[in-house]
Amino acid sequence: MKHIKFRLAIAAVPVLVAAAVMVFQCGPYIARFDVGFLEFMVNLKARALTLVEKAIEPYEPHREECEEMIKDLDRGFRNAVQKTANHLTIKQWEILSNPRGYLLGGFLEKWKQEGQLHAVFIGESKTIIAAAFDSLIRLENGKPR
Repeated sequence: MKHIKFRLAIAAVPVLVAAAVMVFQCGPYIARFDVGFLEFMVNLKARALTLVEKAIEPYEPHREECEEMIKDLDRGFRNAVQKTANHLTIKQWEILSNPRGYLLGGFLEKWKQEGQLHAVFIGESKTIIAAAFDSLIRLENGKPR
């Protein structure tokens, strides 16, 4: 019985080696660090949090600023999609920008629909949105250089 197990283990070695070679030849597991993209995210975070604070006011005077923010969210998402092995970053951008979600995209949509938001909601949302940006920024900072 031991002899059979040993032969099965030996027979499995080439399969494991072939699988390892295929995995390592498929390229990196995560995209490379991009300092320009990192700067974009840091600046976008600052602008987004400033915009969120303005939701105590009516939406209409801030419409253009909100539309520009939505375009920048899309720009960030498209940048993430263009890189190979960037699945985590892409997913985070999708969640951050989703207009039916609970982060920046959803916040902007809620502001647009309701016209003006309450200070408590704004404060809580700002904390969550900041954390989402921090997560994206940490992910980018942790990528291989």
